[in-house]
Amino acid sequence: MSEPSLTRLSILERRQDADTEIGKLYALGADAFLVTQQLPQLLQQQKLNGETGVLSLGPNRRISRDLTWARFNNGVPQLITE
Repeated sequence: MSEPSLTRLSILERRQDADTEIGKLYALGADAFLVTQQLPQLLQQQKLNGETGVLSLGPNRRISRDLTWARFNNGVPQLITE
């Protein structure tokens, strides 16, 4: 998989629960903050690379996200690029 983002590395440094189920909420919160800071870009139909996927603004003005797909081979995720 890809290298962790600076945001993810920062969360891992500061939070012991970052790799637990509750840790997913940190990524969601980071994306919410990103959207508030980058709303003008979203309104111009630009996409943002968030912690939970690629974020964009749909025709109904709702945030949508495209996820990266992977297949596990012997317990190791391999990106699907097709």
